[in-house]
Amino acid sequence: MPGRVQRTRELPSLALGAFTLIELLVVVAIIAVLVAVLLPSLARAREQAKKGTCLANLRAVAQASTTYASEDPRNNAIPIHSRRDIPGQNNPVIGAYQYGGKSGDADQSEVGLYNAEGGFGSWTRPLNRILYKNLTGYHVANKTVPVMERDKTLDLRLFRCPSDRGYTGAPRVIQMRGFRFYKHSRKSAYDYFGTSYTSMVQMICEGQSGPMSSNTVFMRPLDRVPSPSRTVYYLENAGRYAWSWGYMPAPYNSGTDFTIGGWHRRDWFYNFALCDGHAEELKMKGQGKYGITDSQDDVEYVPGLPGGVSYWWRVISRGPGWQRDTLPSPSIPTGFDCQ
Repeated sequence: MPGRVQRTRELPSLALGAFTLIELLVVVAIIAVLVAVLLPSLARAREQAKKGTCLANLRAVAQASTTYASEDPRNNAIPIHSRRDIPGQNNPVIGAYQYGGKSGDADQSEVGLYNAEGGFGSWTRPLNRILYKNLTGYHVANKTVPVMERDKTLDLRLFRCPSDRGYTGAPRVIQMRGFRFYKHSRKSAYDYFGTSYTSMVQMICEGQSGPMSSNTVFMRPLDRVPSPSRTVYYLENAGRYAWSWGYMPAPYNSGTDFTIGGWHRRDWFYNFALCDGHAEELKMKGQGKYGITDSQDDVEYVPGLPGGVSYWWRVISRGPGWQRDTLPSPSIPTGFDCQ
């Protein structure tokens, strides 16, 4: 038999070609566009998560304060530190931050107001007894320098807003006085004061040097807050003085030439805890709809207050969804005089 010739099918060779420069540039451009589109969305998502954590913290602080009030003989809405006043200073300076949290790390003359060295370590702040019971292991006799310095580094997350970036603005009079050292420290509120959240402390005076009273929740029994669902309990420290924009009557004119940024990327918007225990983001820019004026329409009507808004400009403090005052409930004497 003649031999068979085995034929093999020849496959064409497949040459793997490389990307051309133009193709590579197109791919890079597409990736760049996708990144430009996605990064802001991711940043917003991260910030929303941080804001949610901050709101959850405020709810926890408000609800713990409610528990504190139920156990307190005076039913005080805000925990009162045992050192409510500082010798030589005739006003209730203690209360806005010293209710809970860690030791502050304040500078210069404010060391004695917020830091462990001044008597305000975490073991002295009353709300910690409910939220961080393990801190009771600290004892006054153990107030050594290492213990006090370590107290400034505690991570008490319920008192720390993840977006806390410290000072974001204030009226000039506050920049020059109350927030002077805080502004220049470039520290977060949590690190400077020991907490990211300020309690609602506001005082009213009878004359320039008369008795000082509280018309907020500070030093007030919780059951004497007439509108708990809108009365401010705690708020992010960024918004502490946002109410003062357009504060018109002399000598307390704060003007309108300043902006107070929010920690969550919006000016004049801050997280609040209200006295019924819920928390939400609200806008606070001045008082009333456009700031206090002589117009009755500028501030919500408060039954039982004769004299009009111009008479009560130092007492009524309200805005969309919030109020700092506790009217028409009577003010609470503090035992201090105005200076």
